[in-house]
Amino acid sequence: MIYSFAPLEGITGYIFRNAHHKVFPEVDRYYIPFASPNQHHSFSPKELRDVDPEHNQGMDAVPQLLTNCADYFLRAAQELYAMGYREVNLNTGCPSQTVVTKGKGAGMLRDTIALDAFFHEVFKNWNFDMKLTVKTRLGIADEEEFDEVLEVFNTYPIDTVILHPRVQKDFYKNPVRPELFRKAVEECRHPLVYNGDLHSVSDCRQIETQYPDLQGLMLGRGLLENPGLVTALKTGREVTKAEIRRFHDIYYTDYAAFGSGDKQILSKMKELWVFLGTSFPGSEKHLKQIKKCSRTDDYERIVEGLFRDLSFQPR
Repeated sequence: MIYSFAPLEGITGYIFRNAHHKVFPEVDRYYIPFASPNQHHSFSPKELRDVDPEHNQGMDAVPQLLTNCADYFLRAAQELYAMGYREVNLNTGCPSQTVVTKGKGAGMLRDTIALDAFFHEVFKNWNFDMKLTVKTRLGIADEEEFDEVLEVFNTYPIDTVILHPRVQKDFYKNPVRPELFRKAVEECRHPLVYNGDLHSVSDCRQIETQYPDLQGLMLGRGLLENPGLVTALKTGREVTKAEIRRFHDIYYTDYAAFGSGDKQILSKMKELWVFLGTSFPGSEKHLKQIKKCSRTDDYERIVEGLFRDLSFQPR
């Protein structure tokens, strides 16, 4: 079973990934938040920093692309191949309305004729030894759309399908649709990875027990709530508060060295605590203070108190 860290835009950049991997090396694979190639450049300077192999040493990191243009996808994939990457992931699952309106992410699932044409063009020109994987959803609004989506995927030599069993309109709020994931297990011709609402060891074990032949699990928000979740899955031991503190401190220090001023640094740390704070019962007062603070010295004082006074109790 391969345990992957999902790409979360704006959060799991290379500074985060390196800090996490130093403390919790049990994660098998990190998917890099999507880059959006266009007619001008394959990658922006920010995206290049994130996919730079120098920033992803010692871990299995996989770039993800967000585009509905086969030419842009091919050009970017060839550039990644030249950097040494041997897998590229296509995002056909992002539910953001801004993305979907442009026909990208989950928006690609609206028109399966166009989706088929995209893959036809890509694989017609796929002349290098690189895996193409897909992260996707069931459809846009109706789970019955999945039949046509799956038919397209089954037509092409996609290496792996990472399936989040919700439609785009569900976003992350409505319940996952387990019966549709079972359908994928039965009918998908490619190795499958499950993604969606994996917040605890028991959540993961339940999916593993139901589907023992899965290639793996992809965890996102669950790993932000408990950065040691995969460690607990693999070792069977409880992750300690000291380990969480070490991860936090490395991330904070490394981002502070990169960031330009308190506002930028605190923006990243506040994003982290939206998730991590759920694993510290009674942290409401501390989290409110973190949300309001505007100086790093105040932030350090608040976090010191949180780690001193509260226990780490993940789901």
